[in-house]
Amino acid sequence: MRIILACLLAVIGVTNIVEAQQSAVAKFTLPKNTTSHDYQAGKVMVKIKKEYKALFLEDNKATARSASLLGAKRIHSLAPRGTIKNPKARAQAFKPVIDIAQYFEIYFDPSQPVEDYINTLYASGYIELAEPVYTMHMQYTPNDPAFTSQYYLSKIKATEAWDITQGDESIVIGIIDSGVDIDHPDIASQLYVNQAEANGTDGVDDDDNGFIDDINGWDFSGADTLNALNPNYGGDNNPAIFKSGAGFTHGTQVGGCASAAVDNGIGMAGVGFKTKLLFTKHYADNQRTSDRNYSSDLYLGIKYAAENGARIINCSWGGDVRSQISQDIITHVTMDLGCLVVAAAGNSNVITPLYPASYDYVLSVAASDQNDNRASFTNYGPTVDISAPGVSIYTTSFDNNYSAPGGTSLSSPIVAGAAALVWANHPEYTSLELAEQLRVSADASLYDQNPGYINQLGKGRLDVLQALTLKSPSIRASNYRLLNKDGLDAAPGEDASLLFDFKNFLATSSSGLEISISSTSPSITITESKINPGSIASGATINNISTPFKLTLASSIALNSKVELLITYTDGAYRDYQIFTFVPNPSYRDIDDNRITTTISSSGRLAYEDTQNSQMGSGFFFNGKSLVYEMGVIMGNSSPTILNTVRNGSGGFDQDFVSVQRMEEIIPGERSLSEIFGAFSNSATAEEQKVKVSYRTLVWQNEPYDRFVIVEYKIKNTQAAALTDFYFGLFADWDISLNGTQDAALWDAPTKLGYVYPKVSTELPQAGIQLLTTKANYYAIDNDPSIAGGLSFGIYDGYTDTEKFKSISTTRSQAGVKIGGNDVSQVVSAGPFNINAGDEITVAFALHAAENFDNLLASAQYADSVYNYTLKASLPSIDTVEACYKANTTLKATGATKYKWYKDFTGGEPIATGSQLTIPAVTTDTTLYVSNATNTYESLRVPAHIVVQAQPGILTSRSTVLCDGDSVTLSVEEASEYAWNNGEITQSIKVKEAGTYSVMIKYEDANLNCVSTSSEVVVSILPRPMALFTITMASGDFVIGESIQFTDKSSDADAWFWDFDDGSSSIEQSPEYAYAASDTYHTSLTVTGANGCQDTYIKDISVITGVEQNLSRFVTVYPIPTIQNEVTISIEGLKAKNIGLSILTTEGTPVYDASFENIDQAFSHTINTSRYSSGLYFLATRIDGRLVVKKFSIIK
Repeated sequence: MRIILACLLAVIGVTNIVEAQQSAVAKFTLPKNTTSHDYQAGKVMVKIKKEYKALFLEDNKATARSASLLGAKRIHSLAPRGTIKNPKARAQAFKPVIDIAQYFEIYFDPSQPVEDYINTLYASGYIELAEPVYTMHMQYTPNDPAFTSQYYLSKIKATEAWDITQGDESIVIGIIDSGVDIDHPDIASQLYVNQAEANGTDGVDDDDNGFIDDINGWDFSGADTLNALNPNYGGDNNPAIFKSGAGFTHGTQVGGCASAAVDNGIGMAGVGFKTKLLFTKHYADNQRTSDRNYSSDLYLGIKYAAENGARIINCSWGGDVRSQISQDIITHVTMDLGCLVVAAAGNSNVITPLYPASYDYVLSVAASDQNDNRASFTNYGPTVDISAPGVSIYTTSFDNNYSAPGGTSLSSPIVAGAAALVWANHPEYTSLELAEQLRVSADASLYDQNPGYINQLGKGRLDVLQALTLKSPSIRASNYRLLNKDGLDAAPGEDASLLFDFKNFLATSSSGLEISISSTSPSITITESKINPGSIASGATINNISTPFKLTLASSIALNSKVELLITYTDGAYRDYQIFTFVPNPSYRDIDDNRITTTISSSGRLAYEDTQNSQMGSGFFFNGKSLVYEMGVIMGNSSPTILNTVRNGSGGFDQDFVSVQRMEEIIPGERSLSEIFGAFSNSATAEEQKVKVSYRTLVWQNEPYDRFVIVEYKIKNTQAAALTDFYFGLFADWDISLNGTQDAALWDAPTKLGYVYPKVSTELPQAGIQLLTTKANYYAIDNDPSIAGGLSFGIYDGYTDTEKFKSISTTRSQAGVKIGGNDVSQVVSAGPFNINAGDEITVAFALHAAENFDNLLASAQYADSVYNYTLKASLPSIDTVEACYKANTTLKATGATKYKWYKDFTGGEPIATGSQLTIPAVTTDTTLYVSNATNTYESLRVPAHIVVQAQPGILTSRSTVLCDGDSVTLSVEEASEYAWNNGEITQSIKVKEAGTYSVMIKYEDANLNCVSTSSEVVVSILPRPMALFTITMASGDFVIGESIQFTDKSSDADAWFWDFDDGSSSIEQSPEYAYAASDTYHTSLTVTGANGCQDTYIKDISVITGVEQNLSRFVTVYPIPTIQNEVTISIEGLKAKNIGLSILTTEGTPVYDASFENIDQAFSHTINTSRYSSGLYFLATRIDGRLVVKKFSIIK
């Protein structure tokens, strides 16, 4: 069990957990730089282990008996009471993503250090996770009393959005904050009303939600800050505030931004318009007016709001410490209750994450000013999703007043109000789709003002009109896989394929979608950075297995180091990005292929890489129950030479090894179902190494081999001298019974199995370590040194190197002998060995768990037989056989007298016996397995491969669902002859027509002459929209600064993207635009249909600097109208050196262009107009850089 200093017992006076406290190891430590002001004294949040949930719940309530189990004053369950009022909540018949009934709020003696109490909780054995209740801080800046306009409404286009929707009173925003001025004229009419309580009986919980008379919300803090320490205080039903001050009025300011009343003739207008507000109060009435810290747990407010009708939850506050329990609450209200959580990114002008804004599923909001500049105070970074105005935000304040504070505290509710409008207009959205629509529609021109913060302020600045009208994809990557050429995890120095799952949350993407990756990390070199996956339907998820990104890993990537990737998405008007972080070189891996789940680390530990905090690993589980606290390697030939990875004599943990060969996993393994292998040593420097230990795990899935994991170590003496009297062992602190306090340890000599079992229960499992090689030793430890009575040592007072050497080199066959048992550990070792310089020995262990001793003993016998007999039996030989598609194929084994054939590497019954096996009509590459069954112990199975010149698969260059006019290339592997069913005879063909395609292929080689017909590929064609537009000029001239009206004339278009060829673009259907420079522009319109197909129409527009009216009298154009297929231009009375002539249509399209140089006399030039249609034209004459424009018409 865990270690704790004996002096702690004097300050913890709870008798029923004293024994657990004695054995507790410090499992929890407060984050660096955390002080007592950063968390609430006397209160923690916990997650109870699943198997003990029923013990702590009685009709969904925690009882006094539950509190006594944890030495608590009182505990409160977070399990909901009554019916969840959120219409987006998942039906209760579904398995929840988060089982909220495992979560509890615990009150304890506030004079007790929170670290000590949490470690006591972990020592109890009931707790999976325990954390302090961290203090949250408001995210606002001081008022600017001179600023009294709501500029932000026009900035985010709220007024235009209100022309589309004014929201819906059924949508409620939860304002989790300091409370509200409940009588404010711009707030009172917007308050959510719980009708069951409003129309019910006073003093009665009419809706049975656990909160009496909660008509408008709930006050979690009440009148006094001391309520936070009172385990019997449950809050009151009045979230109102009663005095002014920055802290008190914060919630009112936030609520006004979200949804203050509109069209009531006074004050201001909130973004949410008709949207209702539900307030929770977490600020005590007697707090200092300048206090920015909340006095009660805001995450309980989030949960309350989500369960009681709020669809959107605003959090204008945050803290620097990440809490897994808080993340679980966010996950629960999002994934199980269907809410959207919006949160302030923070006001510290740092890239450091703030929580809850940086939790998964939260829409994180940074602040901008009225000119789209980044607010000087706002946090930024890859966790920010969107920006919104947050400087001088005019909003409601206490006592019917108004103020103009700033901060991401105000940016967040502005986005929350926008979310309510969008949800009212698109009730079909899930909360995640709603968040993506807000994010993807944000105005990315924000970055024009903030070039130093690219991709650090979210997608852009909130645009409510766009959020209501834009139809765009929103694609997000997840589930990365980094594989080498063999399909295994890529190692440092290897070429790798990077695979993702890509989910499109919103509108179907077009066939032109491009996804690319980039990185500034020196750990990788990207060699193939772009893919074109084709159209991704709304809600669909695809992967890029067939077109992976390619990269090379640097050979020097440090263990557990992170690589940051920028993923860029491009599809017409859709421009998006995502920052993705992954770990290419982890230091530990889980083993979970049978009934045991455990972890092996690259540095000699088992169960956990980080034992002290029980992190970076899965522990040791059997049938879902955790059985171990600590497990690791001990080796040496004397006390001074001990090398190990377990606890030490001074309260910490030794870490004497470093990885010297990267940990890898292969499936299937060379000898078992899967194998993890690598090597560690006492030093990374070869000259300093004393030993090099190579390790390999072996695991099987089928009975009777599913209750153990084998760990094989090869210990090499890397020193110049012989290593004498050397021992190598595994230490384990098993906890079978609750806290391990009723366990005993014994030794079974015939099987060389040291095992631990619960003395007072036959319902709990048993576990142990078995030595599979020679020279076994066993040492059983009573962890409490007082139990041994001086005859042995314990480890509550530390585990010294002297004690470690004693435990690997001597024997003690039992521990926990007293009635009822006690906390025990064990060491199973091998030795002594003499290892010459450069030589190595093999020591192998089996880690077992079983339902009872009979099964444990049987498991040990099976482990011994498989390791010492099956794996060592001579193997049969068999060659790989090549075969044509659908040919009968015979496998022939040699090297034994009797053979057995199997479908799988492990498990299952034989499918045949004898030296030969014929497989009829083989269609794919096939692997069977054959064993040597000559002797009592059957050998390991050897793979027998059939390599088929398989039915050729047709490779496609892109999706076979084409837009009209597109093509796809179909190709097959190289062969000698090809015959496609459309008559073509090449290896690859380009297809534009719909149809079903196949190819017959003939192979010729020295062994086989196969003829095969491919599988079929179906190509389908989708109709393409037609892009077209016209141009109208207000002045009739294409002049700099003059507005040009672009009018869409397309058909079957669903989205529009204009490229004005000067770096500007638009997604309006028919925009107006003015060019700022003289040039010829290739202006294009790309339209996208509802099916994702696109079409582009391009016009050339020549823009001039302006017309020189004073030169017009020297220029003559005739005849007008032109009816003889000629037009003449004459320049008289003006001497010019260079003249240019252009004829343009009324839409600005050039149809004629010519230039003349070194003119020193009167000029005249005739142009043939026979190829031009009737209509009005412009003749633009450039005279030494000055422009004259004349109109003329052609009549035919």
